[in-house]
Amino acid sequence: MSNSFSLYLFVPCVPAGQPRVKAAKRGKNIVMYTPRTIGKKGNRRPHPVIDFKAKIEAHLQEALPDDFKVLDSPLKLSVMAWFPRTASDTRKTMPNPPLWKTGPPDSDNVAKSVMDCMTEIVWRDDS
Repeated sequence: MSNSFSLYLFVPCVPAGQPRVKAAKRGKNIVMYTPRTIGKKGNRRPHPVIDFKAKIEAHLQEALPDDFKVLDSPLKLSVMAWFPRTASDTRKTMPNPPLWKTGPPDSDNVAKSVMDCMTEIVWRDDS
């Protein structure tokens, strides 16, 4: 007998990819970190993935039942992301048919950011 659990979640926000891990020298040590901000000095702002993950976590807390226990078994995850059109891809006088996303972020980085924020909320570890 297998237990079955399905969760369909719609999060209205702009998807963001997980940034690449960076290395920095701190004294005599090299440390690895995930950037939390983007932009040049004087124009720093939070990385969009921070807002993306916060919205997913907030929707998860609302969607999961109160008696939900963190999963520790194999599972399947499907991520579908819709991105806003760029100004150059938007027509003002004609219909705007759907377009495939061909630029950044990569789909694996978007999925990685989704899986990272679901760890310890939905499943024990995303490995």
